[in-house]
Amino acid sequence: MNTNPIFIVGNVHSGTTLLRRILGAHATVYEVGGETQLFHYLPLHRRCYPNLEDEKTLRAYITYVAKVGKTHYGFVHNWPQDKPAPLAEFSLDESQIDGMMIEAKGITNHGEVIKVVMDYIARSAGKDRWMDKTPGHLLCIDQIIKDIPEAQFVELVRDPRDILSSKRSRSSAEWMQRRLKIVPNIQKYIRFQTGYDPVWDSLTWKSAIRIGTQAQQKHQGQVMRVRYEDLVTEPEQVVTAVCGFLDLPFSAEMLDVGWTNNTTQIHSKKGSGIGTSAIGKGM
Repeated sequence: MNTNPIFIVGNVHSGTTLLRRILGAHATVYEVGGETQLFHYLPLHRRCYPNLEDEKTLRAYITYVAKVGKTHYGFVHNWPQDKPAPLAEFSLDESQIDGMMIEAKGITNHGEVIKVVMDYIARSAGKDRWMDKTPGHLLCIDQIIKDIPEAQFVELVRDPRDILSSKRSRSSAEWMQRRLKIVPNIQKYIRFQTGYDPVWDSLTWKSAIRIGTQAQQKHQGQVMRVRYEDLVTEPEQVVTAVCGFLDLPFSAEMLDVGWTNNTTQIHSKKGSGIGTSAIGKGM
């Protein structure tokens, strides 16, 4: 039984959500419902929870990680800061936090605590391993492997012209404008994350490709690169290869995912989630 954590990384708008839904359909994989950003903000965690030898601090950090792991980063941080959400909002209770505390006892490394908490959540859900889809964790591969040596990564890459087209559509999408009005305290964050600048975004894509290539060379056997175009054109062949890399038995049911488009925020639980309609839109 392979229990290695799975990380889906890559440039934004590269199909990472689609792959998350495909792998998340596997019976042995616990799928976090959104981006966790846990390793992206690890330096901030160390400042906010500096001494994990202190039981109170460790419990607070475990509780935070568990909340993110049961939902996602946005859900936790969009909650009013002056009114902390009860554990029940995250399908958690104090007995589960107690169990995580027991397993994390003596661990003072924040990254290792993340693994303990996520392992616990996956087991509690009846799964063998967990999967995190945070595109920006592409920048954190070295740190993640330092803390979780057995971690495996699938990097998504996509034609930069189609990424630019997707970002342009998202930056002006009606749902995004509504969100800015509803959650004003994160306006700057959202504008930064969704802003469209063809020059900057092109340079970001180029940098991501370089970082991914270096990670493949440095951590051979732990990082697999997948082209979005190949995934949607030959899904069974590509997903079978990804499953082989991750030591997951392939199942045809994995391909029966609902359609999702994070640019328009339109989702469906029915099949037909894999298609080629998004190829070539930027040409």
